[in-house]
Amino acid sequence: MRRNRLKLDIVHYYAAEHYPPLINLIQLLESEKDICYQVYTTSVSNESLNPIRNSRIKRVINSHPQALSPIRVLKQAYFNIVTFIFLLRRNPDIILYYETISCAGPIIYKRYFNKNVRLMAHYHELTTQKQIKTETRLVRILNPLEKRTYVKHEWISHTNADRLRLFTNDYKKHIRMGSLQIMPNYPPSAWRTKKSITTASKKTHLHFPVRTILTGSVSSETMYLKEYCDWVIRQNGKFTFDIYSFNIGCTTRNYLDGLNRDLIRLHEACPYHKLPELFSNYDIGIILYKAEEENMRYNAPNKLFEYHTCGLDVWFPLEQETALSYTRSNTYPKIISVDFKHLDEVDYVSLLSRDGMRFFQQPFQSEHVYRGLIDAMLHN
Repeated sequence: MRRNRLKLDIVHYYAAEHYPPLINLIQLLESEKDICYQVYTTSVSNESLNPIRNSRIKRVINSHPQALSPIRVLKQAYFNIVTFIFLLRRNPDIILYYETISCAGPIIYKRYFNKNVRLMAHYHELTTQKQIKTETRLVRILNPLEKRTYVKHEWISHTNADRLRLFTNDYKKHIRMGSLQIMPNYPPSAWRTKKSITTASKKTHLHFPVRTILTGSVSSETMYLKEYCDWVIRQNGKFTFDIYSFNIGCTTRNYLDGLNRDLIRLHEACPYHKLPELFSNYDIGIILYKAEEENMRYNAPNKLFEYHTCGLDVWFPLEQETALSYTRSNTYPKIISVDFKHLDEVDYVSLLSRDGMRFFQQPFQSEHVYRGLIDAMLHN
């Protein structure tokens, strides 16, 4: 038994409420007696997401501006400066930061003020060396600094093996292979209850109208949104489509507002902890990323695991190569790749069929993922 609790500081520039993996880690840390944690993040801009009320979460800035602007760069810089000051005051044993945009304070603190602090990094997204050129000015400045420090990182993780492989190819001269880890975006085990399993297992047939849902960010430019909405309308009531979003541009909102609201409906975002209840009203969870960039091509979205855990079939674009490894079409709920470019050629009757199939849910649980991270913190 430890005499003193480990002091863990988590630096996460983007609002925690938008990132279920961080929410799930915080929940697990709440029951961890040997770790005293502190989170530095920004305020959530959408009150419908139910901001987390937790004294261990410090909101360094009010909100993260969406548009590229001088204000955005200044806020990013201010966040890094203030978190650095917090690190000096708290003197943590371990720092876990998320994404390059959050790395300045942790790296400077380790390099000049506490060489013994253990440094860990996790990446929600893949940003290749080619893509760095398109990032904000601050990220372009921080990337070389971060790269030189990777050899001193105790832990570097990505959400799947494909992204980790591409990251390794970009930084193999700067990293220690033993520091590399994988942390998928699974939902908590509490989402899979006896009641939800019983309800999902009894759904041996999907009846018209088939109720489909999409949650999260929505874009008519980077998603097959128009293709899917047009297809739903052409099915003349056999399908409905509900969208729950916290991040939607004016162009996309205007497009959706002009559609048949009996078939396609746009709603305010749903808080993360209420998603299982929401999903119980639907049949299929939809993922629509066009996957034109490597970040999306090599992505198994958290929505895939969330939909499946709550008993929904999952339809995702066949371009998402990493998600293909989770395909399951001989049991239900199904996880299926769909050609959203040519939906009229898709045999949706066979996609919906569950005839002769047995019920099987893959055990996607965030506790299993983060237990490995916490054990690494405690037992090093």
